[in-house]
Amino acid sequence: MNPKHATLILSGLAIAGISLAQDPNLEPQTQEQGPTPVVGTPDPVARGVNSDTLDIRIDFGTAAGTTLVGQWNNIDNLALAGRTSGLIDFNTGAATTVSVDGLGGPWRSFVGDDLGAFLPQDWFVQPATRDAAGLSSGLSASYLFEGLPDGTYTVEAISARTTFDYQNLFVVNGVQANRTFLGTPVFTPWGSTSHGLTPSNWLIWDDVEVVGGVIVLDLSGSGTLSMLNALRISGGGEACRADIDGDGQLTIFDFLAFQNLFAAGDLRADFDGDGQLTIFDFLQFQNEFAEGCD
Repeated sequence: MNPKHATLILSGLAIAGISLAQDPNLEPQTQEQGPTPVVGTPDPVARGVNSDTLDIRIDFGTAAGTTLVGQWNNIDNLALAGRTSGLIDFNTGAATTVSVDGLGGPWRSFVGDDLGAFLPQDWFVQPATRDAAGLSSGLSASYLFEGLPDGTYTVEAISARTTFDYQNLFVVNGVQANRTFLGTPVFTPWGSTSHGLTPSNWLIWDDVEVVGGVIVLDLSGSGTLSMLNALRISGGGEACRADIDGDGQLTIFDFLAFQNLFAAGDLRADFDGDGQLTIFDFLQFQNEFAEGCD
């Protein structure tokens, strides 16, 4: 993959409209710390695998159980108070350079979002919609993802709820989703029950370009609380790693850029993937440079 890394920020704002006492499915703030992502054995029947691209799948909330440990990343509301590093790639089950940090808050756990009615399909599996992490009324916060390699990504967001049809406004870089999984219209705001749970549907943004910069996915509640059950970031492709300066050509400037990374101790120069910077990284870089880019 292209060694350049980018940052993904997912911002959230919950607007006053429904009190916590009105919604019996909100979990008290006394929830204990949930598990962090653990590498395990991949499920051989899980669908949606593309071994050529990065595929980060997150189940927000762990009160109702964890989702495919070793493939999915199970992040509860308390974990969002700090950084969780080494998010797992679904394709390989290995830790990646991608991390998530919840900025702002405080974050709440939502439980009873779905009793299992949301159909497993494409990449989605249960119990990912049975709980969530989100915000109380009137609060703003951000999901901060770092360490994404440059490339073109697809972002998919699931918000499903059995009661209190939360009206969520989702945009990526100021743009609404361009489609839904079922091909139905992109409703704005997106109802967690009427548009999400009942048809088992979610929002999709295609061709999200990440080139050494920032992607902002804004979430706000239109008169309600706001929440996410599950999120998928997939794509990135296998870019030409030797084109370190990203100009589409292999030149002396890529050699200079590699030397600068190596001298700075930046692990983007770890071309042999052993976690250290050695002469073998120089040799691997030279080999890939000599092979050229397709």
